[in-house]
Amino acid sequence: MASSCFNRRLHLLLAGVAAAVLLSGLAVGAIAAGCWESQCQPGEAFPHNPLSGCRGYVISRACPGHGPRRPEMAKARCCRELAAVQPRCRCEALRLHMDGVGELRGCPREAQRAAAAALLAEEECDLWSGSGKTGRCYWPCQCTEK
Repeated sequence: MASSCFNRRLHLLLAGVAAAVLLSGLAVGAIAAGCWESQCQPGEAFPHNPLSGCRGYVISRACPGHGPRRPEMAKARCCRELAAVQPRCRCEALRLHMDGVGELRGCPREAQRAAAAALLAEEECDLWSGSGKTGRCYWPCQCTEK
C-alpha cells in the first residue's frame, strides 16, 4: 500500500516537472519568434503615441516629394523618440503608430508601413530591436504554431 502511494506521488511529481519544462520551452519559443510584443502595452511599457514625430519622416521615406521640407530634422526627432522606447517594444510601438495613420493622398499606406518597418535599420535609426539586432520589424506577430 505504501509503495502504491509513493508511486502515485512520484508520477505526480514527474508530471509536474514535465509540465514546467514544456511551459518554459513554449515561453522561450514565443520570445524567439518575436512575440514579446504582446507584453508591450501603450501606457504601460511605453507612452501613448510615443512616435508622433515619425509620421513626417516616414512619409518622406515612403513617398519622396511628400512630408517635411527638412527630412533630416524629422529623422533625428523620429530616431530620438524611437530610441526612448524599450528595445523589445520598438516594433510594437511602430506597428501601433502605423495602425493609427490614415491614407495620405499620393502616398499609399502600405508604402508608409514598409518605410516604418525599416526604421530600425543601420542606415536609418540604427537601433536594436527586442531580437537583439538592427533591421526590420515584421507585422503582425505570428505567435501560433502551424
